[in-house]
Amino acid sequence: MANPAKLTVRTIVGNNALAWPAADTIDTTGTVPVVAADMGGEADRVALLVTARGAVSARVAAGDLPPAVRQPLGDLSLPLASALAASVLINPAGANNDVLYTANVAGSQGNQLSVQYIDPGLPSQSLWVDVFERHAIRVHLATGAGGAITSTAAEVIAAVNAHWFAGHLVTAANGAGSSGAAAVTAVAETSLAGGADMDATHAALTTALAGDNNDIIWTAAVGGAAGNDITIAYVDPGAEDEALAVTVTENAIEVSLETSPEVAASVETELTGEDNDLVFTAVTPGAAGNSITITYTDPAGNDQSLDVTVVGTDINVSLATGSGGAITSTAAEVLAAVNADGEAKLLVLASLPDGATGAGVVTAMSETALTGGDDGGAITSTAADIITEVASTPAAAALVSGANAAANDGTGVVTAMAATALTGGADLMALYGPFESARFTQDNGDLNIDFEIINGEADVICFRLPRG
Repeated sequence: MANPAKLTVRTIVGNNALAWPAADTIDTTGTVPVVAADMGGEADRVALLVTARGAVSARVAAGDLPPAVRQPLGDLSLPLASALAASVLINPAGANNDVLYTANVAGSQGNQLSVQYIDPGLPSQSLWVDVFERHAIRVHLATGAGGAITSTAAEVIAAVNAHWFAGHLVTAANGAGSSGAAAVTAVAETSLAGGADMDATHAALTTALAGDNNDIIWTAAVGGAAGNDITIAYVDPGAEDEALAVTVTENAIEVSLETSPEVAASVETELTGEDNDLVFTAVTPGAAGNSITITYTDPAGNDQSLDVTVVGTDINVSLATGSGGAITSTAAEVLAAVNADGEAKLLVLASLPDGATGAGVVTAMSETALTGGDDGGAITSTAADIITEVASTPAAAALVSGANAAANDGTGVVTAMAATALTGGADLMALYGPFESARFTQDNGDLNIDFEIINGEADVICFRLPRG
């Protein structure tokens, strides 16, 4: 089934005429003929230009050629440092029988290959190789008259490399320090590993915010020049008690930062004595509450009554006294008087600390201000918070991944940042070919080349190389 998003193929047509017909398409697991034209035996003038956007693994094969012609196909993998070939070392018990198998095509598809040594369990068997389901190489070992395995590592290497399809998938060679002279043993199916696709250059952005431990490296999830179109903005919502949120519009990621809530100012008295403290909390949250003060005044007279007066934001509690002039007001009585006063109750709410009853007699207290009031709206999102939120937002995670910048631990609070583009992304361009005529040209002069995308997306253009 065709998938236009994966591979676009433009073809060169036969009889030395160049043309650009309508694009053909191929999905990630399909194969199409890139060239099927009369090239007059000049396959060495044909090449494929691959432009990959992101991680891509691909391979080229002779088209409809028979096995006898496919056999000398050889290694057509891309010679790119960013692509790694999968491999596995089969090391049976004993010395001089290790074999290293390396995928002939660099890329993650090599991790699907496997190798197995099979003991036929019968005497006088010959060594032979087959490939099961196009990825499992099975080596059926030779045995002697008594049924013991006689195949040496060197013989296994020769058999695998000579097999028309196994030799196309992998190259077998002696392991380090092994001569290959010793017999191998049966080995269970073992997969190749370590294959990695070639990858385009990923665009990236390292923030440089004021403060410490708050910078992030943002990296485009898909390599290629398209990553340079991604932007990231940190937005101060300009309001208190806002939650951290991430929105995505096409390639623009906007991080609306978390902000602090309003906090009411308060103060808890710390009087001499027992069970005589109160908590005063501003009725209206915000920094303005920090201007409210509480004063307990000893009237210095006998038989004075408890009284509350308010001037502006200053609350004065004139305490009651007995016949000898000693203060008699309890915390509970002060609480009731403040909360009942028409002006004071508009400023504060008096309450008992946890576990208190207010039965204790209070003492005089100099003017004491409420503290801790905050209008809110301060940014509280840390770099770590933002990395987590972006990763948990599917649309954003499809575009970028975040990590702490060097020497940053992510605990610092970020600042607002205007929309900033990732940079440095570049498409990967690679050349397949030119191709040898002996590998691809049939008797009728037609050139048949199949190109297959295993993973990723790419555009492929087939063109004729000039002479000279």
